[in-house]
Parts: sequence; C-alpha cells; structure tokens
Amino acid sequence: MAKVNTASSGVKAKIPGLYESEGAISTDFPAFDKGDYFVECDSFEEKVTKAGDKVNHSAKLLIVDGPEQIDGRDIVAKPLFANYVLNDPEHEFYTLGVNKLKNFLNAAGIPVSRDGSFDHKKAVGKKFWVTLSKKPVKDENGKVVKDKYRNEIVACFQDREDGGGV
Repeated sequence: MAKVNTASSGVKAKIPGLYESEGAISTDFPAFDKGDYFVECDSFEEKVTKAGDKVNHSAKLLIVDGPEQIDGRDIVAKPLFANYVLNDPEHEFYTLGVNKLKNFLNAAGIPVSRDGSFDHKKAVGKKFWVTLSKKPVKDENGKVVKDKYRNEIVACFQDREDGGGV
C-alpha cells in the first residue's frame, strides 16, 4: 500500500489524478419518498458565505426509520441535509428562514436564548421527526427536468401525533 501524505503530516498532500479531475460532483442521488422520517442529527454547523452576506446553518441528518420506499431500497443510516440560509434581516425571505431554523431547533430540543443565540453542538446526537416533500428538479431556465426529484424538509417535530416512534 502506498504511503499517503497529508498536509497534517508536514508534507504536501499528493493525490493521484487530482490535477486532471474535472471536479464534477454527482447530484443524481435519488430522492426519498415523501413522508415522516425519524432522524438523528450527525452534524450541525454555521458558516458565513464567501460573499459575507448570508449565514448558512447546515445539518447532516441520518435516517433512523421512515416509510418503506416505493423502489424498495433501504433507507436506514442514509443522509439527509438541512440548510437554513439567513440573509439580511431586511430581506423578504429572512423571516421564513428564521422560522424554519426555529422549527428545526425546537424539534431537536435546542434552547434559544433571549438574544437569539444557541449552541449548534447541542443538536448532534438528537433524534426527532422530519416531514419530507418530494419536488421535481428544475433546470437553470426553470423548466422541470423529467424523472428528477429533490427532497425538502417541510416540518420538524419531536413526536408524531399518533405517538409513534421507532
């Protein structure tokens, strides 16, 4: 096995094929069926955009349980991503972003102080429910792409009304 050099080892990292790579990333992950999913927060962090005009709160969630998928695939431990982008408080979508983020924090049981601050790290390991929608993907011209879908978290909650859990 070849020795792997990393920047942390004090030597420049050398990754075969990196220079030649086009850097294309597949976004062809199949969407999950719509419904309620029991999830566990794997990571949650805050980053300011490069332009410095927005703050993105990103969570990686792992599916613990959910509806049987139409295509029969296993969903346990599959990732879901939640992104809550907050821009200038004067922006028309700011309140929507704040409300979605607060819904996520409430479901995860994360307290928010009076000044609006909270600890992202407290969400890690928390389990709660999310409701997923399944929406068609649109191209850069706004036209629906045939047979391509994406998920969106439309709600987060601690307990289902039927008292169901895993």
